[in-house]
Amino acid sequence: MNLLFVRHWVRILTFPICCSLVEALPPHAIAADSGGNRSKLAVAPAYHYEPVPGKLVGVWPDFWTTERMTELRLQYGFSGVLLLDAFQQYQAARDAGFNPATIMASVEAINFTPIVDTFEAGFYYVDEPVEHNCSGQPSGGRFKSTSDLEARDLYIASHRPGAKFVIDGYKRCSHNIIAAGYAEVMMYSSYVNWSKFGLPWCHVNMGWGEDYENPWSSGSGDQRDSWTDMQRVFGAKFSMTWLNAGGDEYDLLLGHAANLGLQGVWLYSPGPIDPAKLESFCAAAVAHGWLVRVDGPPLPIQLASFVAHSSSHDMVTLQWATLSEIQSYGFVVQRRPDGLQRFTDIPGGFVAGQGSTIVPHDYVFTDSTAGAGRWWYRLKMIDLDGTFSFSDPVVVDVVTGIEREPLPGSVVLYQNYPNPFNPETEIRWNMMDRGMVKLTVYDLLGRELRVLVQEVMQAGSYSVRLNASNLNSGTYLYRLQTGNVVATRRMVLLK
Repeated sequence: MNLLFVRHWVRILTFPICCSLVEALPPHAIAADSGGNRSKLAVAPAYHYEPVPGKLVGVWPDFWTTERMTELRLQYGFSGVLLLDAFQQYQAARDAGFNPATIMASVEAINFTPIVDTFEAGFYYVDEPVEHNCSGQPSGGRFKSTSDLEARDLYIASHRPGAKFVIDGYKRCSHNIIAAGYAEVMMYSSYVNWSKFGLPWCHVNMGWGEDYENPWSSGSGDQRDSWTDMQRVFGAKFSMTWLNAGGDEYDLLLGHAANLGLQGVWLYSPGPIDPAKLESFCAAAVAHGWLVRVDGPPLPIQLASFVAHSSSHDMVTLQWATLSEIQSYGFVVQRRPDGLQRFTDIPGGFVAGQGSTIVPHDYVFTDSTAGAGRWWYRLKMIDLDGTFSFSDPVVVDVVTGIEREPLPGSVVLYQNYPNPFNPETEIRWNMMDRGMVKLTVYDLLGRELRVLVQEVMQAGSYSVRLNASNLNSGTYLYRLQTGNVVATRRMVLLK
């Protein structure tokens, strides 16, 4: 039986229930400012997961609404998403904040060219194109001939340079080897716990090149031997693989995927994803370097920069930029004089947000009532459902116009300045303890582009200038690691 058919067959029998991060509240029902990092009338999540630079953790969602895909990205740290029907699902994925470079769009359809022409993606995907029965004959009505695969490969290469043609399969036979000749990426289809559905799966010890695939076998979802064999046969093309969201072998599998040096792991579920299984997957992903667990709820508004400067003896100009906004209602500008702890809203200090967008936006607000002295400012960033979070504060001396940064912690990685920039910017950090420091620049696919610093450093404040004249315009990540502390920020290069 075809695995794609099984996935959809089970979904039809199971009614998906949407699980949102927080219950909806109208914008006027916002809780009073208690001074915490994030607040709401309902209890917000105590932690969330974020992707690790250099690793792609993708998901075949149980349903493709913007709300669900936003939750999978922000709360659970998925950086990639598979779209079975790009015409119906692409905009929802973009609104959820997924970058085109990490979107995988299916090109199963016979007329696949409009999908490639219309929707920018990093991966174009064919699921099990070599499916056949135990006699080696095409089955399931989904068999792709070599000319079918070649046409997709050539069209993607000519119309979407840089994107990769992805093929997966779970039968270890000559058909898979033939298909690999047309793919940039080969994946292994998970058959974990198929016995729950009364379905067979191919024996892990079957040799390659067998047309007649017997014996069928049942057993656990431990696919480590099969993954090792895939890498032996396909080499670097075996760079991503599937895991089943209903499985229990995440610790074994994610550890083995890391040991093999895979670049990506993708999770799918035959039906709604069990939240407990999802947490188990994320915990194992943290243990093996695929995700990072971060205290506090996720931040739908990704702030690129926030600076303040004095323009006269009684005026302060605040400037901030966002990389993306998910269901953003707007910003309330707050301030406090030096020496006091409590921030208060500035009268007339509300600035409307952009709703949901992945396009960077710049904002400016002028406070004409500050007066002379040192003032601290922060942004209260409010979501459409009433959830809010706070930016790091900045301090400005109105008389001197000297801008200062947030109070340092044990390790503080500051936002680069200027941001956006062209072609140079400065990256600063503060560390309270001596240790090995590595500062690295990545693209959004997690590819390491440049190591700016890699040395043992004493406690103190440091900065380094980045010249990006050899990079293309776009969004990049810079990552500081010292000891067990890892901090990552985004920056935007505009040429």
